Amino acid sequence: MNLEIKTKKIAEGKEKSLYEINVELDAECLDCYNKGFQKFYRGTVKGMRGYSNFILGLEQRCGFKKADEHCDAAVHKVSATVQANADLRRVLEDLEARYFIAPRNEWVSGTDFFVFYRPGANDSDYKHGTPVERLKQAAFDTRKTGKAWFDLGLLSEGDPDVKFMMQSMTKDEQYELGDKLNELSLAVHTYEANDGSIEPKLRLNEADKVAKLFEQMADLVEPFWKKVEKEYEAKKEEIFSEMQKELKHEESQ
Repeated sequence: MNLEIKTKKIAEGKEKSLYEINVELDAECLDCYNKGFQKFYRGTVKGMRGYSNFILGLEQRCGFKKADEHCDAAVHKVSATVQANADLRRVLEDLEARYFIAPRNEWVSGTDFFVFYRPGANDSDYKHGTPVERLKQAAFDTRKTGKAWFDLGLLSEGDPDVKFMMQSMTKDEQYELGDKLNELSLAVHTYEANDGSIEPKLRLNEADKVAKLFEQMADLVEPFWKKVEKEYEAKKEEIFSEMQKELKHEESQ
């Protein structure tokens, strides 16, 4: 089976560029249908980092070998031969997949979905989920799928926004919130398999229990996060006001 990947720059910003990817599988339609492939595949990646990651994923997981590559300022074209296997299908499906972000009522790509859950990730320029949004999304995902990415939904003290929130709290508040979150996190982990991976499928009542644990955590965190946002906005207003005063002073001289 022959695979041709074409990427075309469709937008450019200060730090990120958009490349439209077209993957054409040169095979009989029936063959594509039986193996779960599409005859033509279209997707979008953000920036050369996203494009490089997509190609690297094919090289590492699909026995992909570049036969020819042409690059100029606008177009990147790669021709190659690759075996039709589950890994190739998974790479293409990942690029095409769309996920619903419930707290924002919008659909996003798989890359943006991952960035939403990982405040330190920079694979795309999608806005990271706040601690409250991540917990609410984890509850939504659990109920919707019967399983959840517990390691993504649960908050970590190493997350930049969680650390920022904790620094604005008193020591007593930190200890009290930390103890309650740890207790709920341990309850969530009881629904994981012994090897740390998620059970293939939770029963409806179990999925609802896990979702409610995430919602309890969101309710605990929300007052503190709202306080942080309010203080941050007030600080921005204060800085803006000072800048305005300085500008007026300079203009008057």
